[in-house]
Amino acid sequence: FYTNNQGQFLGSGNDSTTVYTMAHGLPVTPKFITIQPMSSQIATSGNIAIASATATNIVVTFNIAPSSGDVRFTWMAKY
Repeated sequence: FYTNNQGQFLGSGNDSTTVYTMAHGLPVTPKFITIQPMSSQIATSGNIAIASATATNIVVTFNIAPSSGDVRFTWMAKY
């Protein structure tokens, strides 16, 4: 089975959403994940609090909800 996967996430900030979830496509919970901000509003604020993984998803939680506009980042997950 696959032991790693990567992709890009594109969501919308709205000044209230602090949790963004995306499927990682691996058959098991990854042991290692990396998040790289690509949109200026999340890259400059440095407010990604937690990036975690479940058996099916990567969950990115922000300390402060991103403002309106794109929330973009690349991700990588490895088992």
